[in-house]
Amino acid sequence: MRSLHRAGLLTRSSTAVSRSLLACKAPKPTPPVPTRTVRLSKGICRVAGLSSSSSSSIHPSTTASAPLGAPAQRKRLNPAAYAEAYSLDGSTCLHSPGRDSSSLQQLQEFLGYHFRKEELLAQACTHSADKQALSYRQLAFVGDAALWMLFAEHAFHKFGEQEDPISGGWPACMSGLLSRASCAATARQWELHRFLQHSSSSSSSASRSSSASSSRSSGMTNGQWSTDTLAEMFEGVVGALLLDSDYSTVQQLLKPWVTESFEAARAADAAKAAVAAGAVTEFAGNQQQQQHQHQKQ
Repeated sequence: MRSLHRAGLLTRSSTAVSRSLLACKAPKPTPPVPTRTVRLSKGICRVAGLSSSSSSSIHPSTTASAPLGAPAQRKRLNPAAYAEAYSLDGSTCLHSPGRDSSSLQQLQEFLGYHFRKEELLAQACTHSADKQALSYRQLAFVGDAALWMLFAEHAFHKFGEQEDPISGGWPACMSGLLSRASCAATARQWELHRFLQHSSSSSSSASRSSSASSSRSSGMTNGQWSTDTLAEMFEGVVGALLLDSDYSTVQQLLKPWVTESFEAARAADAAKAAVAAGAVTEFAGNQQQQQHQHQKQ
């Protein structure tokens, strides 16, 4: 009898516990959350080909107050077409990070992108004799990786179904495109040297050093920026773009330049190969002609 009574108590208690657990697990209705426009933390991208409606849908709260970017119909980055509008004299200096700068603003207008953190762009335009100080060097590490990814992705989508990467010469082509000389040539073409300045710390340290070491640490040769300096600055600007936005934004901004550069490099390689093949054919023909003349004699 006691066992039956105890079994009944256990059954009732287990049933009560099960009901309480089910009540706890049942989802509670949540009140509707009022919607509101949230400002994105990324920078404002003004990419060629994007309409004003698409731009406003991406950044609804910042488009109206954002400074005007590069022309909307621009097909590719080409500072030569805007050299007069963005012409700067040699005395133009970058302000400290975080402060408004006309030179930084002009560079942003040319790039077609408004930086959320202007200090990144200022760092990309700063040369320092002290390698541990903030300069374009740290950003160049990021930019170099981004450029390799951009060209590799373009080669894959363009030629991936037609040829093998090794036999197609992708690595050699990309190595040439991203060499120090090529990156420096792009920096000169984009006239990035107009925005490159010494940091205050490097200027003071350079004044205390000898002339030979000063020319090396200043990044200049015969009064002009060296190839390494311009190449790293170009990579630094790309790195600043990536860190302030995202990969898709950098891809949209640089896609016309990547496509044009890769196609030009491929055409140049094909022309060199044709010239080399013609030279080999001509040499073989001359050898055969000499052999025939030898046999006749």
